[in-house]
Amino acid sequence: MSEGGASAIEGFLRGDPTIWLSVLWAGLLVVVILGVVFAMRHEQKRERQAGSLTELAFTHELRAQNKRLREDAQRLRKERDELQGVLTRLAELLEQCSEASAKRPQ
Repeated sequence: MSEGGASAIEGFLRGDPTIWLSVLWAGLLVVVILGVVFAMRHEQKRERQAGSLTELAFTHELRAQNKRLREDAQRLRKERDELQGVLTRLAELLEQCSEASAKRPQ
């Protein structure tokens, strides 16, 4: 990479940590919204399929769906916790980077 391009990227990476955190939170929000949209689509598809079942099969389908939803919720909680851990680590690294650049003589 050219020297000018490397310095531009380096300058961007040394940007304000609040901007980085804001971008990361916005990205996380987009991911959550997309997850809700896809879950709702999936739910509507299941409802259409369940409409043609008999009463007994419908009850069975509801139990199976309840189980899947609990598993999905558990999986999403784990993913959320992992993402929060990543964001926390990134915040720590950004803080260390800003402290190191503040200590560096001009």
